[in-house]
Amino acid sequence: MLIVYSITTTASPNTTTLYTLTIPCTICNVPCLSDVADTMTVFVDPESPPQTFPFHVPTIFRTNQNFRVDSLSDESNLKIFDLRGRIIYSSSSYQNNFTLSQLSSAAYLYEFILPDYRVVQGKFCVVD
Repeated sequence: MLIVYSITTTASPNTTTLYTLTIPCTICNVPCLSDVADTMTVFVDPESPPQTFPFHVPTIFRTNQNFRVDSLSDESNLKIFDLRGRIIYSSSSYQNNFTLSQLSSAAYLYEFILPDYRVVQGKFCVVD
């Protein structure tokens, strides 16, 4: 069974704040080493409108899937890193063609550089 988490986040208050997201272990339902957690500081400039990105990157993939991102521009650069920061995949014009069967079940980091030079970074997990 594939479980997909979709999270919509609204930042409030409209001041710079550190947010923490934790998805607990579903087996024991208590904090443990298998929890998925991430923190992010949201810097708010009240004079600027919010910036959105034209695509969403899933956070959980199966090993038999491609690293697929819908609505991604053809000129977007992609790098995938292991948790030690080593580059394990790089593409100067990503076409949703990286097969995750090449990876072990684990957490990974990604970095997209969009054609307008904005950078989108995040994490995803590969599961069997």
